[in-house]
Parts: sequence; structure tokens; C-alpha cells
Amino acid sequence: MEVFSNFPVKYLTQDRAWLDRPTFGSWYSTVFVPFVRDRTSKQVILLVDGERPGHQGDFEDDGIRLVFLPPPVKSTKVAFGSANAKALNVDVKTWWSRPLQMGVVAALKAEYKYLLVQSALSYHNYPQEVKEALKAGEQRGGGNIGGVHFGHAPTLLDAARLLTQVWSQVPADLLENCFARANLVPPSKLLAAPSPPGASQEQLELVRSHSDNIASKIEGMLISSSF
Repeated sequence: MEVFSNFPVKYLTQDRAWLDRPTFGSWYSTVFVPFVRDRTSKQVILLVDGERPGHQGDFEDDGIRLVFLPPPVKSTKVAFGSANAKALNVDVKTWWSRPLQMGVVAALKAEYKYLLVQSALSYHNYPQEVKEALKAGEQRGGGNIGGVHFGHAPTLLDAARLLTQVWSQVPADLLENCFARANLVPPSKLLAAPSPPGASQEQLELVRSHSDNIASKIEGMLISSSF
């Protein structure tokens, strides 16, 4: 596990891209707890997906309680007919869903791709002399290291900056509604639904307004940066 302290977000790596216990523990103690304590001294509950083994462990802090939710879908053995009948595995959906999958992730992805397109187009809209100056500076630094602002695919730092910007713009109403849709708070808590993300259509319009060559490059960036 490595930590890049100069990133705009807490950045951790794990060899198999798993959220294991050390990774979750580092996020909990160095990101979540300070974030909460900067904003409130009240008791706090952290709802955690209990299906993920990396979440398990003694991570509780003073005034912060972890609640592990059961898997949204679990497999149960059911025998039909006589007592000696062969049992079958049946998937049973539980009462809750993952809140982030109720609209948050979709909105995050759509807005990220929209900002990625805007960043890519800002380079292609520069005058030729500006592009040449950027390219010369990039070559002095080793070549093809500038990322999306230099007309290349986004770097890890580009992605971190874009995601930081996108997350800061996620409406609070969207987060609250997703918890209601996931059955983690009463349906009466549903607020007037915010406008759905329209970034995908805007992306298409932005790309269509430029040459085929530029459009192909941007489409390639979107494909390579999909998450």
C-alpha cells in the first residue's frame, strides 16, 4: 500500500485492487474520522457494506459506531417437496440496496466524463502557437507527461482533480434521496428529485462540434478512462 500525500484526495493502492482491512482502516482513521470531527461532536453512525471482508474489524472510535449491513442478495438453500428432496440454492434479495447505486455513481460518472471532455477540448481550442509552446515544455519534461491539458489521455492526477471537483458538486438532495430509495431511511424522507445528469448528451454535442480527428481522440479518452 502506498500513500501519495500531494494528491487532492487520499490515494491508496492495493496490489489486487481490493478494499482490504489495511486500506479501509487507513481511510477510516485518516479521512473519515477527521472529516466527521471537523463538523460535529455528536454521535455518528457509519453504515458499512458487511459483504466486504476488508470492512470487518475493530475500527470504532469515540462517538462513532459502525453498523454492518447484510449483503443485498444472499444465497439460501431451499428444499422443495419431501424432506429428502435435494436442496437448491436460491438468491434472496434483502430489504436494502446500496445507496451509491441508487443514482450517486451514475451522476458521478456522467459529470466526470463531461468535465473530461471539456478539459480535452480546451487544449484543442488553443491557438497553434500555444499548443506548440505546451508541447515544447512537455518535451523538456520528458514527453507525453502533461495529461489531458496537453492533449493526451488523463493522468492519475487529472482523474483525481476531476473527481474532487465532481464530488464537491454532487447535490445533497441526491445523496438523501438515494438513502431513501435504498430503504435505509423512510420513503417520507424523499425530497423533490434533482434533475438527472444530462452530461452524456452534452458530451455528444461537444464532440460533434469538432473535427472527426479530435472527436476520435476524445472518444478514446472516454473509453480508456471509464470506471
